Amino acid sequence: MTSIWFNPESAQLKSYSSTSRGRKAVVKIEIEVTDLSYLGFLLQDLARAEYEQASPSSPYRPQPKSADEREKRRRLRNQAALALPAPGGDPS
Repeated sequence: MTSIWFNPESAQLKSYSSTSRGRKAVVKIEIEVTDLSYLGFLLQDLARAEYEQASPSSPYRPQPKSADEREKRRRLRNQAALALPAPGGDPS
């Protein structure tokens, strides 16, 4: 579940409204922000919430355009990982 919190010292609830059609309703919330830094944090939170709720066909998870590109991605996923030495281990 996504939540949005705002500091009353930096942001105030200005207004809200709702409309409904059938089984779905849309709630619109207007928040007045006085601190531009806080505005950035609030917009980041909203973008994160949008990303978390995105469906698989959303622009955040693009699908390969051609069969060749899908095959190339499949081969890359199935490749074995590189065997690198342990940190601090003997390089010889």
